[in-house]
Amino acid sequence: ALARHIAKGVDAGPGGVFAACGTGEFHAMEVNEFGHVVRTAVAVVAGRVPVYAGAGGSVAQAKAFAVAAKEAGADGILLLPPYLV
Repeated sequence: ALARHIAKGVDAGPGGVFAACGTGEFHAMEVNEFGHVVRTAVAVVAGRVPVYAGAGGSVAQAKAFAVAAKEAGADGILLLPPYLV
């Protein structure tokens, strides 16, 4: 379902895909779930547009998400501040 959703969005001609960012609730995911979402986006997009992944929370959490995004093949991250501070 996720791959179909991303493919339909990419077919509409966006400038990029934001996988597991703020509205994607990355902060509620385990790092392995997050990596799966980002890898799926990277595979579906297949280089047609950049893929950005969310990162944030504590410094340790942000680092873990950023590393997972890099390992999953994201082109960059959307670094968000900690929630509710």
